[in-house]
Amino acid sequence: MLTLHKMAHGGIYDQIGGGFARYSVDARWFAPHFEKMLYDNAQLISLYSMAYQVKQDARFREVVYETIGFVRRELTSTSYGFYAALDADSEGEEGNFYIWKEDELDELLGADSEIIKKYYNVQQYGNWERATNILFTTELPDEFAQANTMAPEDFKARLRKAKATLLAARAKRERPGLDDKVLTSWNAMMIRGLVDAYHAFGEKDFLDLAVKNAGFIEKNLWVEGRLLRTLASKNNVIPGYLDDYAFAIDAYLALYQADFNKNWLDRAVQLSDFSLAHFFDPAEELFFYADGSATNLIARKKEVFDNVIPASNSVMAQALYVLGHLLERDDYLDISQQMLVKIAPLIRQEPQYLANWATLCSFRVQPTAELAVVGEEYLSVARQIQAHFIPNKVICAASSANDLPLLRQRTPINGQTAMYVCFNKTCKLPTTSVKEAVEQMAGR
Repeated sequence: MLTLHKMAHGGIYDQIGGGFARYSVDARWFAPHFEKMLYDNAQLISLYSMAYQVKQDARFREVVYETIGFVRRELTSTSYGFYAALDADSEGEEGNFYIWKEDELDELLGADSEIIKKYYNVQQYGNWERATNILFTTELPDEFAQANTMAPEDFKARLRKAKATLLAARAKRERPGLDDKVLTSWNAMMIRGLVDAYHAFGEKDFLDLAVKNAGFIEKNLWVEGRLLRTLASKNNVIPGYLDDYAFAIDAYLALYQADFNKNWLDRAVQLSDFSLAHFFDPAEELFFYADGSATNLIARKKEVFDNVIPASNSVMAQALYVLGHLLERDDYLDISQQMLVKIAPLIRQEPQYLANWATLCSFRVQPTAELAVVGEEYLSVARQIQAHFIPNKVICAASSANDLPLLRQRTPINGQTAMYVCFNKTCKLPTTSVKEAVEQMAGR
């Protein structure tokens, strides 16, 4: 949690407009390389949302809302595709769009200038290059207000007003270049981030944006049963790679467990079966990065180590694990297990490069909770449960029993929405209490 606070305080986080830069060039998260990438922000939205579920920290909530606001404002097309990145440079200088001179702040903020400059550590001759300032904080607003003998709510109101003023002024500057590629894998990662934020905060707009982006993917990036890597032109059609399929499957599984539209599960199955048919190497029990139709590659590699995004094989292994539990598909579960067995020695040797594999490994230490929610209030009840941080679980929900394995022969209890918690197909007594269901899932 300390690292998350330090990142949110630092210049790597856009204190005015939300969103994170690609990386920091110093050890204090102060000086960013000002480029903003979709995949970074998607993953950080997930991370801060889950951290909020654990700690209920208001700063984490603010970061998620502001970062989604940035993505919606600056990286979203009119048809709800997400663009790849914003460049670091504008007007020929790195960071020009984000940095401030003291006299600019004085002119824009008026009577509030001194206290806002103090909060953001602004110096007369600059804390950065060319007598400019990167805005950063060292305290939470409440802490700063108390240290400066101000009422916290008064200071936070002045801070909100200042941020809105500076954001409007900054919008008039020459903007950084936009990388308007729309990549399937990165868009799918953003869907996952939005769903995780929806679980943490119950903000329906987040889920709606995720659903709209999924619709964009299906309309523009899914052609004749195959995914494309990016939007195609007449002379440039790039077939999807394993990360496109793996992250798309993960996104569909996340969407299903948010709104319980079975179509998302059907799409996940379709993409999983395609991946097994076109990417899987049964001899080594791992997936190739490119399918067999890729003719422009010297070799078909297998991606197993995490980089700036999790390794595509690890994402596929997790997706098959989740899908196998949701549908009671032993074939998916067996493939996921064999993939993990193959990588297990590497996890012990190089855990820092295989964290996503280690996450899957942690899911297998104890049985995964399988939850069925049945009754008229299934959406509301499932949302209450998803607000808790219980990562090792799968959820199916509907108003009445249906043909999904976890929902067969499940019924409400005395007209009330019921929850059935199972582990390895062995179920505890059903309950109508969310608190009790959460405790059962946590093994208490």
